[in-house]
Amino acid sequence: MSGRYVIGADVGTTGTKSMLISEEGKILRRAYRGYPLLRENGCITQRAEDWYTALCETVREILGDIAPESVEAICLSTQGGSLVWADEAFEPICPAVSWMDGRDEKEYAAIAAKNTDFRAITGWQLGGWGTVAKLHIWSDRGARWIFSTVDWLNAKLTGRAAIDPSNAAMQLMYNVLRQDWDDTLVEYAGIRKTQLPEIVPSGEPVGTLTKKAAADLGLTEKTVLLSGGHDQYCAAYGSGVREEGDMILSGGTSWVSLAFSGSVPDHASWGRHLTEPLYGALTSIGTAGASMEWACRLGGYTLQEANEAAFAVKDAPIFVPGFGKGGARLSGLEMDHGAGAVVRAVMEGVAFEERCIADTYGELKNIYVNGGASKSELWMQILADALERAVTVIHEKDMACLGAGRLAARFAGIGTADAFTSHTVEPKADVSEKYARYLEVRNG
Repeated sequence: MSGRYVIGADVGTTGTKSMLISEEGKILRRAYRGYPLLRENGCITQRAEDWYTALCETVREILGDIAPESVEAICLSTQGGSLVWADEAFEPICPAVSWMDGRDEKEYAAIAAKNTDFRAITGWQLGGWGTVAKLHIWSDRGARWIFSTVDWLNAKLTGRAAIDPSNAAMQLMYNVLRQDWDDTLVEYAGIRKTQLPEIVPSGEPVGTLTKKAAADLGLTEKTVLLSGGHDQYCAAYGSGVREEGDMILSGGTSWVSLAFSGSVPDHASWGRHLTEPLYGALTSIGTAGASMEWACRLGGYTLQEANEAAFAVKDAPIFVPGFGKGGARLSGLEMDHGAGAVVRAVMEGVAFEERCIADTYGELKNIYVNGGASKSELWMQILADALERAVTVIHEKDMACLGAGRLAARFAGIGTADAFTSHTVEPKADVSEKYARYLEVRNG
C-alpha cells in the first residue's frame, strides 16, 4: 500500500495497543498485546521489557504490507506513575514498580508530614501511588536514570531521555506552572535532577529512531518519535477536547472525567492540556464499574440482560457509589424491587455522582463520553438526564491510542477528522426531584 501514515500507541497497565492512521485520517489497522502484572507479597511490578516487546509486536502487526519509509511519525500514550530504574545504557536494573504498588506507607507518611502542597505544585495530591515515595524501594541499586513508562520507552527508541509534561506531573516532582522539575520535591525524593529526563512538550519531536529500534519496530531510522502524553490527556486530545468548557468522560472500570478551563482549577487533580493553553481538572468515580459488576452478579445478568432489566424499572432505590459520608450504600429498597431495580439504581447513582462532579467544573459546553459504559443507550440517557445537558457518545474504544495518533498526525500534517463517529443524546426526563433525594442520602 502506498501513501503517508502515522502510528499512535497506548502503553497501558496490562497491555499495549497500536493503530495505523492514513493520510486521509482513517484508522486502517490496530493490534493489541497484553503483559502481566507481577504480584508477590504485596508487591506489584512489571518487566519494562514487556512494554517494549508489546510495542514492537503491535507496530509490526499493523504495518503488514505498508512500506516502512511511508510511516512518518509515531507517538505514545502511556500509563502514568510507574517507575523504572535504569543504567547508563537505559537498561532496567530491577523490576519496574507499578503505580498500583503499595509498599510506600512509611515514606508516604514521612513526606506528607512535611506539609507541602503537592497539588499546587504538581497538580496531583500526594498519595499512596506517588512516585516520590516509591523511590526508596530500589534506592540502593545505584540507578543512573529514574524513569516512568513513557520516558524509558523514549530513551529506548531514540537514545534521548525525555518525558512529556502530563506524565512528568505524575512523578510528583514536576512543577506544572514553572514547567520544570521542582528542586524541593526532587530533594524529598532523595535523588538528583540529573537522574531525571528532560521535559519535551507533547507533540514535539523527541528524535528519530535508533538503528536497533527501527529494526525492532519494522520502521526506518527516519521515523520521528513525538513526545506523547498521559493516557487520560491523550484520550481527551483524541476526542477533540481542545476548548474551554469541554469535558471528556471515560466510562470504564472507573468513570474518569477531565474538563478544561483557562485557569488553574481550585479542586481535583489538574494539569496542562497537551497542546492548548488550558488547564484540565481530573476527577474519577473509582467504584463505578465495580458497582455495575456487583449489580449484575446479584441478578445473574449479562450486561445486555442488565440493561433490559433496568429499562423496565420505573422507580429505583437510591444508590451512592462510594462517595459522601458512609461510603457506598443503597437506600429505599422495597420488597417489590427486583434485581433490575438495583441495576437501574447503580446507573442513576453513578450518573448523579457525575452530576456532582460536573457542577464543580463550572459552565460546560461540550461533554464527550466513551468507554464501555457508553455502549449502554439507557445509561447514556440516564446520564444526559442527570446532567441536564446533551452528551456526545463517541463510537471509538481506543481514544488514548487515537490521541497519540492525532499528535503524530498533527506533526505530519495529516488530518484525522473522520477517525471516529459519534451521536448525541439529549436530556428527556426531569430528574431534579430524584437528584435532590440522591443528595440527601449522599450527604446525610
